[in-house]
Amino acid sequence: RPCNRVRPFLVYIGGLVINKNKTDGSSGAHRDGEGRKVVRRSGPLTEFEQMILLAVVRLGDEAYGVSICDEIEGRVDRTISVAAAYTALERMEGRGFVRSRIAESTPVRGGRAKKHFALQPGGAAALRESRHSMSRMWEGLEGHSDLTEA
Repeated sequence: RPCNRVRPFLVYIGGLVINKNKTDGSSGAHRDGEGRKVVRRSGPLTEFEQMILLAVVRLGDEAYGVSICDEIEGRVDRTISVAAAYTALERMEGRGFVRSRIAESTPVRGGRAKKHFALQPGGAAALRESRHSMSRMWEGLEGHSDLTEA
């Protein structure tokens, strides 16, 4: 007997899960209030995403690609490319974790404008959940012999 039920065909692309068999022809995404496409990713934030979002929080109104990279490098001695930061920021903007705005262009930058980012409530909630999850995993391991420094 043939099965008439459509099986979900999920595609995992750069942390995004997209349902390709939606009956309405959509990709499993929806649009936010400003018409931007929002695709939800299942699972917790990656360490890299956490660092990016925390840098955005620390920098406030001055959070843009280069300043975010500098903040991370200064705090955790990890060099990241501006392109990698923008890729993560654009992905997280699609998830509703950050919002971007284009600042006015300046002569110092050869007339180019900076793209600034701000944390959104969804991003704050994701950061809190990531911190809570890791705290639960670390619970009771403070004195574990495999985790103490030599």
